[in-house]
Amino acid sequence: MKRWYGVVQDQTGRPIQGASVSVYASGTITPLVTIYAASGSRTAPVTQTNPMTTDANGEYSFAAADGNYDISITGGSIASKTIPNVIFVDELTTFPSPQLGTVTSVGLSLPSMFTVTGSPVTGAGTLGATLASQTANYVFAAPAGSAGAPVFRALVTGDLPAIGTAGTYGSATQTPQFTTDATGRVTGVTLVTIAPTFANVASKPTTLSGYGITDGASLTTAQQFTAQQNVTMSTLTYAATVNTNCDLGNVFYLAATGNFTLADPTNLGSGGCYVWFIKQDATGSRFITFGSKFKFAGGVAPTLSTASNAMDRLVATYDATNDLLYCSLDKKFS
Repeated sequence: MKRWYGVVQDQTGRPIQGASVSVYASGTITPLVTIYAASGSRTAPVTQTNPMTTDANGEYSFAAADGNYDISITGGSIASKTIPNVIFVDELTTFPSPQLGTVTSVGLSLPSMFTVTGSPVTGAGTLGATLASQTANYVFAAPAGSAGAPVFRALVTGDLPAIGTAGTYGSATQTPQFTTDATGRVTGVTLVTIAPTFANVASKPTTLSGYGITDGASLTTAQQFTAQQNVTMSTLTYAATVNTNCDLGNVFYLAATGNFTLADPTNLGSGGCYVWFIKQDATGSRFITFGSKFKFAGGVAPTLSTASNAMDRLVATYDATNDLLYCSLDKKFS
């Protein structure tokens, strides 16, 4: 690729404006289809008309690929002339060749676990990819229970090591020492260290040692506790509707600062006993409405003590068969 600059003048050296300049491949009679402006960008060249016209200074210029060319000049006050066999040899190694490719844009497409930046690239640029934000507590794994392309999903039981493999789950660290009966059912488990909770554990041990329970006692028989057992009282937040989550415990405290509805509790346990301590504020006379599961002897719901700062105690036992709470209200403790 080479750039060419020329000036058209008359016999006295005066510039000729408006002369027509055509570029041909040597020995042909048809002007080249594509030439470029000599002043064009090296990365994005602009095409030049062929023939072209000289400016007020009689000047013209163009760029073309390597080769042999004839330059024909006509018009103005001079006779037509041809500059034959002009050899173009590559001088601008970074100037694009007329034989350019057809690709004008390059993009990057990746799975949704990535965030793509800089796409598409239509000139100079950089394609980038970063990991996209995912749902908390999800893992990148094959589909649950089968082979396949990995996705982000929650862990399932099948993702955990099989029984008989040592492992650590949450706060419970175990060395598996199992005894089984003739059918293969686990009948005994020895744990080196385990926290006193078995939530979300598929197979629970049948015996506990320590924690105030007689050593070796079975969970399916009556127990003799050797230490005090209790559940920390949970404080409820006053609102027009007060909700109770029984996963938080069995005993609850509420400071009533206005009339309210005690909604049916959630996560009730069959046979569970639950206690609510309800205290009036200095104003007193706060009224309670009970949810549909609260049932009282005689079929009449009681009212709270109305004295300033009065303390009442609501006691209930849950009947899972009928999905009801059988209740009594002890009033005005002082």
